[in-house]
Amino acid sequence: MKPEDWIRDPVFQLNLLVWMSKEQPKEAYCVRPVFYAAGFDWMAIEQPFRFPVETAKLIEQINEKGEIRIHSHPEPELVVKRSRDQSALYFEAKSNSFGADSSTSHQGRGHLVATGPAFAEVNAPLERALLVYVVPNEVSDPMRACLHELAQQLRAVALSPGDSAVDGLAAEDAAIHYHFDVPSRGVLGIGESRIALIENIAEDTDPSPLLLIYSDEDCPDDERRGYYRHVIQNQAIATILCELHRMNVGESITLTAARILELTTQGAFNFLGPERRKKMELLLKMNVFNKIAEHWRSRSPDAVKVQGKELTVSFQSSSFQSDFLDWLERSKAVFGDEAPKGPDIEQMDFELPIQ
Repeated sequence: MKPEDWIRDPVFQLNLLVWMSKEQPKEAYCVRPVFYAAGFDWMAIEQPFRFPVETAKLIEQINEKGEIRIHSHPEPELVVKRSRDQSALYFEAKSNSFGADSSTSHQGRGHLVATGPAFAEVNAPLERALLVYVVPNEVSDPMRACLHELAQQLRAVALSPGDSAVDGLAAEDAAIHYHFDVPSRGVLGIGESRIALIENIAEDTDPSPLLLIYSDEDCPDDERRGYYRHVIQNQAIATILCELHRMNVGESITLTAARILELTTQGAFNFLGPERRKKMELLLKMNVFNKIAEHWRSRSPDAVKVQGKELTVSFQSSSFQSDFLDWLERSKAVFGDEAPKGPDIEQMDFELPIQ
């Protein structure tokens, strides 16, 4: 995937915004932390917005009339907050712009209402939020015009939309650049209209090390879903290896899927909505924990067990410790990248049979 494709990829867009809001070394950042440098911290990643009761009722009435539609549970990519002025940035990323008559417009109306007075009502003591659409830079003007039209529609039905901005991503000069709209620059307190986020990018650069957050809903391309699962799983296996290398012979450790994902994502996992967290945990349980247990149950049945979303490993001897760590290091490629499957899989809580 070339840099020109990165900026249109929903998974890359989401993770880019997460990195931009994350504390990183000043001289060795992965992605320039523009939002973090302006005082913003993570607040929510892919969490549905719940409208106040009265606003929700009005939205329901408007939707029943059918003249316009408004998403009743909009889910932004990312919300970041700044305590010094109780402000927030509410991000929605798109691979392209859309029009006020498109099937996506109800989502845009929902985001606009969510960043109006409803935002402060739900998220006190925060006082305000700016809706920021992030799109490829060449379509920022039509996206801006669309948001203006959607806001007018909302005012016509007695709803109060929030302020909005449209920021642009561009692959330029062997770099990924971020173009700031005027409202964004005002909130961030910066004068630049364009900032390089990642520089010195070769055509064959692999963006997968930037992947912190992923669930299948993030990716509309079925073929790439397996690739993203594989990346997340390999990163999680590296984290598991780090935890296991701390153990001594004779010790036992229980690793929860949630804790491994918290470490793997450098804390971003904790800011996801509950459904997204659950799906990432199940991916790790089914495609990594269970595969580890299946491999070792006939070789050392008492040493490796999975129960629920927990993996327990007991290093009963130095030879088993060496064999286990060597196998796990070598075997990353054997872990399948298929989607977890099965009836009522989200309620599954079982221990693999030990023979």
